[in-house]
Amino acid sequence: MNEGKFMKKLLLFLLIGPLIFVHLGCSESPSEPQVDPNATPTPTVISIQDFDDNNGTLNNVYFFETFNCSAARSGSAINYELRMTAESSAGYAYITVPPSSLDNYISKTLDISSATFIGMSVYDETTSGNHEISIYLYDRSGSETHIEGCVSSVRTTAKKWTTIEIPLANYEIIDLRNIEFIVPFVQGVNDQDVFHFDNIFIRN
Repeated sequence: MNEGKFMKKLLLFLLIGPLIFVHLGCSESPSEPQVDPNATPTPTVISIQDFDDNNGTLNNVYFFETFNCSAARSGSAINYELRMTAESSAGYAYITVPPSSLDNYISKTLDISSATFIGMSVYDETTSGNHEISIYLYDRSGSETHIEGCVSSVRTTAKKWTTIEIPLANYEIIDLRNIEFIVPFVQGVNDQDVFHFDNIFIRN
């Protein structure tokens, strides 16, 4: 073969060879993404009561008792929440957790012992906001019951949804394996102040 022709073919191969390999999918695979060992893992959030239809709440009984307030499920078929209207300086409602049954005030219970936090969304309709929210937990272990409340470090914001969380480690006497009711408690309110509760959850 003529040396000049050979050199031309070799040069042509060196120029277009990589393009052929790329076109045929023969280029090098991208390197695996590097995982930051110091990154904070995404928390696992589990909804335990969103007040919506067909969410596992037996008999569609989402709450059963109120104190110094009136309460009702409000919203639309797409998204319901619990609306609470205060009738005194404090108010609360016993919220059931799926699966639950209020026959004879004895319900199935929920095990949240593997979680780290309990939380909920609160909408404050007042013009001032800045209300303190406590979450009381009510357990039932056989014939024994306990109720204990802890205060959220986050206060409500006027005319907005606020997410509050409380570490479950703050509850000292509650049996977290047998939670029967969740009781949001609002302090320092006036008569007819309105609050909405939704998306009660636990997370790690």
